[in-house]
Order: sequence, then C-alpha cells, then structure tokens
Amino acid sequence: MKYHLAQIPRHEVGICTKTNLGIIHRAVKSLEEIETTKVTKTTLNSQMVGGGVVGFGGDHESGTGSSSTSVSVVNPTVASSFFVP
Repeated sequence: MKYHLAQIPRHEVGICTKTNLGIIHRAVKSLEEIETTKVTKTTLNSQMVGGGVVGFGGDHESGTGSSSTSVSVVNPTVASSFFVP
C-alpha cells in the first residue's frame, strides 16, 4: 500500500493517481524508515552470528587492591532464543 501511495511502481502494485504531495512524502518517508530498520537488524544479526556476544561480569576486587574484569562469550543461538524476533 505504501508503494502505491508513494507512486513507486514495484511489488506488484500500480501507482496512485489520486494522491497529493503530502501523502507521497509520508509514504516515502515510511518506506525509508522500514529500509533503515532492515539494515540495522541485518547488521546486528551479522554481528551476533559472526563475532559472538560478549558479556561483562563487572569489576571484582582482589585482596591486593587491583581489579579485574570477568568476560564471558555467549552462544549466539542461545542468546537469540532469549529475544523475541
């Protein structure tokens, strides 16, 4: 429907001949936002699968006064089942 209102002839829809510039602008802006969201999701998914997810356990002080950070790697398939698609 957004392609129809934006007068973009693809996705098996014809262009709307009964629209004005305001509606065209809003439809195009909405389609751009959808595309940006898709790119962001694709980037995040490739980072999760390719590089793994690193979690930080926080600082732990030892008896000598120095601090260290605990780092663990999370399996991407386990992490992806935690989040709702």
